[in-house]
Amino acid sequence: MNTNTYIALNQLGTEEVVTRVAAVVVDGVGTATDPVILEGKAADVADVIAKVIATGHERWQNWLVMEKAAAVFAKEYTDSVTYGDVADYIEGFVKMDMLVLTEFNALLEAADEAVNRMLVRVLRGFMSKQRQIIIGLTAPIEADRAEANKELLELLGLC
Repeated sequence: MNTNTYIALNQLGTEEVVTRVAAVVVDGVGTATDPVILEGKAADVADVIAKVIATGHERWQNWLVMEKAAAVFAKEYTDSVTYGDVADYIEGFVKMDMLVLTEFNALLEAADEAVNRMLVRVLRGFMSKQRQIIIGLTAPIEADRAEANKELLELLGLC
């Protein structure tokens, strides 16, 4: 099981969270292998992520960051399968330095095995290339475990 940095936003002030996450993400560029997981209200998670990305861009000006809501990730993958352009879909992730998936609970609740398998593949690619992953949760993960793909939860260090 991988470890992760799991931060419940309701337990810390926003600036403290930004400082902690930026220390992991910005200082860990090129060495990061495990995800940062932020749990809190969607607006709070979005605020922290925006500040961390801004901090990263100040330090690493050529950063390529892909930010997606989990439901958008699922829809785009499903569309790529439908229209036969999965390779192009995957290629979109190859040069990214950081992947940010927000509202991750929606993906877990959907329990779509094909989408979960693709997500595992993408996350493994990021981890093997030592690129950063930030996951935004809107509720504690325990509520979603019964429906979630076990390999995905293990990869994220959530079980």
